[in-house]
Amino acid sequence: MKRDIQFARTIETPYERVRDRLRDEAAALFGGAGPPLRTTLAARLRGTEISRDVTVEIIGYDEPHAEAVGAHLMFSADAALHGELFPHLEARIDAIPVADERTSLALIATYKPPLGVIGGAVDTLGLHHLAEHSLGDLFERIVSGLEG
Repeated sequence: MKRDIQFARTIETPYERVRDRLRDEAAALFGGAGPPLRTTLAARLRGTEISRDVTVEIIGYDEPHAEAVGAHLMFSADAALHGELFPHLEARIDAIPVADERTSLALIATYKPPLGVIGGAVDTLGLHHLAEHSLGDLFERIVSGLEG
């Protein structure tokens, strides 16, 4: 069973600047240098901060041609240690120009809980909230990097 998570936000930054940062400075947006590129996913669960170092792989960058608009940065992430016990993440960041020097950003992610049926059950019972919160935190850090 796969789970989808999405976040979206419009920022007061011209699309061209956002596009260039996604294309040329992707590693910096994740807060690290590579290879391997590493960052931390963190969230609060019932008042307790939980974090996990992850290895990020930039899969690719794409800009549509002709009349289509937008830029897309594709990446994956896995736990840096004991990856078999944590979800594998596939995601992309979409940037689309909007009026008045603003850019619409979206993070679209899919993850698959580890450990088959047992992992899926544990995820359903509450760990999906941890994934949502940690990806929300990552999205906000990326947004901050694109706004600056």
